[in-house]
Amino acid sequence: MADQSASKNPAPPPLHGVRVIEVSYSRPARIAGQLLADLGADVVRLVVDGSSRPETTEPGNISWDRGKRVMNVEGHYTAAHVHEADIVIVDESPSALFALGLSSSQLNPKDKGFVHVWVPPYGHEGEWAELDEDPLLVAAAGGVAGQYAGAANGPIAPVVSNITQVHGGLAAAAALAGLHGLERTGYGYSATISGLHAASAVLTAMTFNTIDQPTIRRSGGGRAPTFRSYQGSDKQWFYLAALTPDLVLRTLDALDRLDLLALPEVEGDFYRLMSSAEALAKVNIALEDHFAAQPSTHWIDLLSEHGLAAAPVNSREEWTESDIVAANGGFVIEDDERVGPVRMPTTPIIIDGSAPAPGRLPATNTPTQEHEPLWEGSRPARPVQRGDYLMPLNGIKVIDAASFIAGPFVSSVLSEYGADVIRIEPPTGDTYRAFPIQFLSVNRYKRGLALDVPSPEGAHTMLELLRDTDILVENLRPARMERIGLGDAALAKANSQLIHVGVSAYGLAEAWADSPGFDPIFQARSGMSTAQGGDGYPYDSGVPTIDTATGILGAIAALASLHRRFHHTIGADVGISLAQGATFIQFCEFTTYPGSPPPAIGKADYRGPSDFHRLYECEDGWIALNADRDDKQRALLKAFDVTHASQLESLLRTQDSANVVAKLSSIGVDAVRALSWETSFTDAFALANQLTYVVEHKQFGRAAIVRSYSDWSTTLGRREPASFEVGEESLKILSEAGLSEQRITELLNSGVVESPKLSRPSEA
Repeated sequence: MADQSASKNPAPPPLHGVRVIEVSYSRPARIAGQLLADLGADVVRLVVDGSSRPETTEPGNISWDRGKRVMNVEGHYTAAHVHEADIVIVDESPSALFALGLSSSQLNPKDKGFVHVWVPPYGHEGEWAELDEDPLLVAAAGGVAGQYAGAANGPIAPVVSNITQVHGGLAAAAALAGLHGLERTGYGYSATISGLHAASAVLTAMTFNTIDQPTIRRSGGGRAPTFRSYQGSDKQWFYLAALTPDLVLRTLDALDRLDLLALPEVEGDFYRLMSSAEALAKVNIALEDHFAAQPSTHWIDLLSEHGLAAAPVNSREEWTESDIVAANGGFVIEDDERVGPVRMPTTPIIIDGSAPAPGRLPATNTPTQEHEPLWEGSRPARPVQRGDYLMPLNGIKVIDAASFIAGPFVSSVLSEYGADVIRIEPPTGDTYRAFPIQFLSVNRYKRGLALDVPSPEGAHTMLELLRDTDILVENLRPARMERIGLGDAALAKANSQLIHVGVSAYGLAEAWADSPGFDPIFQARSGMSTAQGGDGYPYDSGVPTIDTATGILGAIAALASLHRRFHHTIGADVGISLAQGATFIQFCEFTTYPGSPPPAIGKADYRGPSDFHRLYECEDGWIALNADRDDKQRALLKAFDVTHASQLESLLRTQDSANVVAKLSSIGVDAVRALSWETSFTDAFALANQLTYVVEHKQFGRAAIVRSYSDWSTTLGRREPASFEVGEESLKILSEAGLSEQRITELLNSGVVESPKLSRPSEA
C-alpha cells in the first residue's frame, strides 16, 4: 500500500526465510520452484543421479533454475533432507515417485509439519499417468489442443506450451497456500497438481456441457466475428475484442454496421451472432470486406476512440522492445558459465511498486552427501497442531470486485484452497453473466453480493467490508479507484494489513492505463498469435491462457504477501497485469543467449514440430505421439511397416485410435488420445482423474464443468460448488460485516444493494 513503499526500512522479500526442496526433472516443477525463488524463498533443487532422461533443450532449461541451489543427490533420496524444509515439491509418475520414497503417504507431511506438493505430468492415475512429461501430449490429453482453431477441423499443436507455465504456477500457489495453513495450525498439507489440473484451469470457461437445456458456447479459436483478427487495406493484421452483448453493440455502432444485426441469419439475437454457423459465416465475411477498405491503424484508432479493445498483431521482437514491457520490469541479464549472458523475463509480479529481483543463475550442479545438511540451523518450530484438519486457507476472507476472467481467477484459485470469497458485482449483474455456465465455472466456490461500488454509498460500504478482509481483488483502473474514494490512502485507513491485488491490462505502463485489454489482445500484441499462425492467419489459442496465467500469478502474489503479513504484520499492494501474464506464458520464447535455438513457429493446422512428434488423425478421432529418440523412431516405423514417418498420416486415418495408442505403448512410444470438449466428459483417462463433475445451475439446470485445479489431503471447510443469483447472499454478507438491519434496508431501497431475498417496498 502507499505508505509501505516509502518506509525507511523496506519489507523483506515476501518469502524470505522459506525453505524449499525441489526434486524435479519436469518443466512444471522447475517453474514452480523458480517462482518461489523469485519471491525470495531459499530453493534447493536436487537432481537424482542416474536419471536416463535428457535435459530439455529449451532456453528455459537454464533460466528455470535462477535463484536456486542445484545439487546432485547420490543414491536414493533420503527423508532426512525433506524434514529440513517448509515446502517439498516433487514430480515424477506415481510409480517412480513411490520408488524414490517421495510420495506423501511415505513422508507423512501432515504430522511431520511440512507442505508436500506433487506435480505429476498428466494425472494421478490412469493409463497415461506413467508417461514422461511432454507439453504437446499434455495439451492433447487435457483437451486444450482441441480448442485451437485452424483452417480445417481437428486439434492443433500449441506452439507455446502454455499449460506448462500454468501447471508450474498452480503448483507454486498450492505450495504457498499449504504453507499458510501449516503456519497457522501446525498441520502439514499435501496437494496434487497434475497436468490435467492445469488443463482444467485453462479450460475453465471453455469445457462445459449443459445437460437439461442448451446454452451459448463461444466459438473456439477466436473466430467469432467481433473476437478475432482482421486485415486492413495495408495487409497488416489487428485484433478486435468485443465479446459481451454491450461491447458487441458498441463495436458495430462505432463501425456503422448495426445493419448486420438485422441480417436474417442474426435477427438481432446476440447468441445467434456468436454461435450460429450461418450467422458466423455471413457476419465474418461482411466485416472482412469492411475492414479491407482502410489501413489497420485507422480501425485501431477508431475503435480506441470509442473505448473499445483493438490492437496490432505484433511479433515477439516488437513486444520485447515495447514501452509496455519496459514499464513492467522488462528483462534481466545474468551470466551462465555454460552459455554466457542469458536474457530472460524478470519476476512477473509487482509488490509494493516493483518486481522482486530474481536470483542469479546457479553454478554447475554440485554433489551432496545423503545426510549433508542443506541449511544452517534447524527449521523454526511450528505451532502445536490444533483444531480440525481444514483446507489451508479456511478462515481467509477475500473480496473479489473484479470482472470477466483474469481478475476473478485470482480468487477462484484462492477459493479452491478453502478461502471464503465474496464476489461483488453490480446490482444489474456482471456483464460476464452473458455466458452463464462460464460465469458459474469461474465463480463456483464463491458467495454473491450485489453492490454499486462506484456510487458514494457503495464505496463507503466497500470500505466497511474491508475492515476484516484479508485480500481484495479488483480490476478497476487506478485513477477510477481514486476517483470513487477507494484509493490507496482510503484502503490503508480501512485496513492497514489489507493485501490489495490490482489486476490491470497494461500494468505499470501508465501511457496505456486507460486502454482496455482482453486475453487475445495480448496474444496479438506479444507475438503469440503470429508464432502460432506462422506466415498466415495469426491464430490465437482459443482458450484464455493469458487470463488464466495472470490470475494464477495474482494468487501467488497474494499468498506470498499473506506469508509476509503473518510474520511482519504488514499489508501489501500487489500489481498483476495481462501484459506480465503474456510474457510469463512465453517465458522460454523470451529467454535467449548466444546461439540459443529459435522459438518454434507454427502454421495453419499446425500438428506438431515433426512427423515423430505430432497429432495424427485416426478413423474415430485424433492421437498425439512423441518418438523422441532414434530407437523409438525405428520401432515406430517397423511396427507400422512404413519406411518414412510421412507415410503415417494416410495410414493412421484408417485405424482405430485406441488400437494405435495401445500399439505405440507396447513398443515404448508415448502416445495419448486427443480430447475434444465433447470427449472430455466421457474419456476413460478423464474419468479416472475426475476431470469434470456436475453442478446445478439455477437457470439452466445440470451443467458438467471442469472439476478442480488441485487435489488436497483434506477438503473440509471448502464450500460446495454452486451457482448464485445476483446478490444472492447480500443480506447475510452485510450482516456479517456488522451493518445494522436498518442500514441494510436503506442500501437496498436506494438501489445500492440488490438481493433476490428481499423486495423493495415499491415492488411489494
